[in-house]
Amino acid sequence: MNALPKSEPDSRLEIIQLRSLQPGPRLIVTGAVHGNETAGTIAIRRMIEELRNKDLARGSVTFVPIVNVRAYNLGQRAVDANLNRDLREHAVAVTYEDHVANVICPLLREHDVLLDLHSFRRGDFPFVLVGPVNNTGEIEPFNRQAEEQALALALGLEHMVYGWLTANGAAAIGREAALGGAPANVSHGVGMTEYVRSQGGYALTVECGQHDNPNGPEVGYQMIAAALGHLGIIADAPARPRPRVTGIRIAAALLKQQEDETLAADFQNFDKLAAGDVITQTCAGPAQRAPADGYILFPAQHSSVGDKMAYFAEPSARFG
Repeated sequence: MNALPKSEPDSRLEIIQLRSLQPGPRLIVTGAVHGNETAGTIAIRRMIEELRNKDLARGSVTFVPIVNVRAYNLGQRAVDANLNRDLREHAVAVTYEDHVANVICPLLREHDVLLDLHSFRRGDFPFVLVGPVNNTGEIEPFNRQAEEQALALALGLEHMVYGWLTANGAAAIGREAALGGAPANVSHGVGMTEYVRSQGGYALTVECGQHDNPNGPEVGYQMIAAALGHLGIIADAPARPRPRVTGIRIAAALLKQQEDETLAADFQNFDKLAAGDVITQTCAGPAQRAPADGYILFPAQHSSVGDKMAYFAEPSARFG
């Protein structure tokens, strides 16, 4: 997938919108928020071409095939900063991603629903990241759980993961302690989906597979079709099969605490852990262990002190 031509003009975003004459949900689908994650871009471009000759039953769909164009051209995750962290508008845009954020945030606010397509470094199968249960808390207040969860189930993926922002908020406080009093930035975990929820919409992130998995674009395409069908924007999308769902809650972000700390194994997404298993180690021995039976998520061997090495997740019965 990384063999795509990288010659997109990076001073603008390509935004394609199709609108029915009938009112309905306003869906936005985004790809390449991280420039080296191209499955979503390929899937979106395929769907755009198909929809050019289709009727929309109601509502609208907006496509942004490449959100971080310069990073996409470079074949890397980001240019100056991770666009999917602390996403907000900037009165004074300094970095390339600041300029992108100043365009993408107002666009996101114009929509009811976001489907954000990504891929990951290590692991075998796709999954969907959903938001919190309805709550009035300070970190991520939300009141559209039923709609968001129904859309997630309609995608037909086995693994459904939640707890991202809560775990990152706790990690920000832990990072403050690790770095000796640096200000805690709980909003560090706010990306595309969290921003949409904060503006009254609902949103899903789909991790379409490992970066170079050739099946990733097909997964992305199927996710777009399923979302369009579930929302009634197109009338003839076949329903996806509903597998038995494995619910997983992100319980904690594991921060690198010492310079020589490394992951204890060549972990992949959803590798199972038993309580007490060693997750990270130093020259002196085990550093961090699994607090209970669970899973590893988003392992990253190369990180700096105070940054995340992985997430510990645990089984959840939330999705039945």
